[in-house]
Amino acid sequence: EQQLALCRRYDIRLDELEQHALKLLHAKTGAAVARDIFGVKDAVYEAIRWHTTGKPDMTLLEKVIYLADYIEPNRDFPGVDELRRAVYDDLDKGLLMGLSDTIDEMERMGNPVHHDTLEARDFLLRGEAK
Repeated sequence: EQQLALCRRYDIRLDELEQHALKLLHAKTGAAVARDIFGVKDAVYEAIRWHTTGKPDMTLLEKVIYLADYIEPNRDFPGVDELRRAVYDDLDKGLLMGLSDTIDEMERMGNPVHHDTLEARDFLLRGEAK
């Protein structure tokens, strides 16, 4: 309920999936709070905004924040050590692995996958990363 209240306060529009997958809202609300209360620059706002779903053509900062959240030291899930090694070896390789793992897990659980996550993975598969 707090996340939905923040969405109303900051006039954050939610797509159909986000209206049901409330777990995703903290990225948008966190970005809005960081901008409006702490005055972060646009690049930091965008990195926070995309840290849960990813998006096509992510900046270096967006990739780092997405992956830092995904593999932070308290994360403990099957494959996290392999993902950490991939990230340290090649950021885009690790990003692709993380996005693909997220998609696979969501599909195994029967949950919808956010279109931004699918588009981010497909962007990397096409070899368009900078």
